[in-house]
Amino acid sequence: MKSENVKWLDRFVRQSLAWRWPAFLKRLHAKDVLVIDADILRMFENRLETLPCQTVSPKMAESRIDGDFNRVFVLCRKDELRLVERLRAKFPRKRIYSMTYDVAPRSLFAPPVKFPQPVMDATPAKRPIILISSPYSDAEFLANILSENGLGAPKEYLDQPLATWIEQHEGFQLARYFDALVKLYRKDGVFDLHLQTDVLAAILRRSNGNWHSFAKWLKQTDAQVIYFTRRDKMAQTGFGAVLDNSKYRSIWEMSPALRKAFKGKEINFAEANAWLQNVLIQEGEVENFLQAAEIEFRSVTLEELIETPVAVLKSLTMFLGEKAPKAFMMPDYASAYAELPELWDQARNFRREMIDRLGLHVNAEGSYVTATDEILKGRKA
Repeated sequence: MKSENVKWLDRFVRQSLAWRWPAFLKRLHAKDVLVIDADILRMFENRLETLPCQTVSPKMAESRIDGDFNRVFVLCRKDELRLVERLRAKFPRKRIYSMTYDVAPRSLFAPPVKFPQPVMDATPAKRPIILISSPYSDAEFLANILSENGLGAPKEYLDQPLATWIEQHEGFQLARYFDALVKLYRKDGVFDLHLQTDVLAAILRRSNGNWHSFAKWLKQTDAQVIYFTRRDKMAQTGFGAVLDNSKYRSIWEMSPALRKAFKGKEINFAEANAWLQNVLIQEGEVENFLQAAEIEFRSVTLEELIETPVAVLKSLTMFLGEKAPKAFMMPDYASAYAELPELWDQARNFRREMIDRLGLHVNAEGSYVTATDEILKGRKA
């Protein structure tokens, strides 16, 4: 059985595909230096074979690195930023980068290539849309609709690979990371954010951020908060379990070609059930926070968005202070899933198993009430 650290390493290296890091590391040059923890290096080399650059451990970096190098990239669990600062002081004319704070923010939507100092967008900041959702709830479907109709553009700048990395990265500096994101991606004053509950939980647990500072930031920016959930938690868990090995949180992040080629993993019922419990806890924490902090928000479920899309979108348009278009552009929800019949089948099978294990199956008379229900209620069976 794999140790917890090996499981984490495997998950982080796999999820780093979303940051395009394996491809980035393969493009490094012979005179580049990668400062990296030994076990993380081994996992990357297992995937990439030999890296083209020089590698050195964090402990040996200052003594082993001399002036004969092109660039230095530092990725380590402990004191990464301090090591970067010491190397910059030692080699002031050289290019030395933190993988966490310099490279990761640039890795979200395109391969990281150049690293000029980001400059803040000069346009005054507009009210941000903050879309909060739990993973695999298909909030990306709503984000797509908002973007298509010019109502907003919430994107997952704080993403799953980041949440996994900071599980072991000590002293994560949220303000520094977020400042880099805003400088890189705020355009014409707009920086809308899609925030998933598992990422939010990881950030609050592993950084100096907390619920109080989150509430303060939402109020200072006058954020427009949309809280998106999926009522059918069993279906949500089934889709999540199948998509878990991929870099995608929703099929709405995939092109039609990727949907047709996608092969999900087999569902492990115990793991999926544990994940479901975490989602319920995380959603409960967010709901308690929004109410206790007196944050104005709009709550939307996937089911009502699909069943009554025009009413939901009109309500959201009013909430966002936008003018409703004559007709809303909205992709067909069912047809997209028709391109992934295997995904749908596996999720449906998990849902059936969960219903059966919870005792919610229909009896021979077509009722959910069984003999044991009557006994539990104190009635004669």
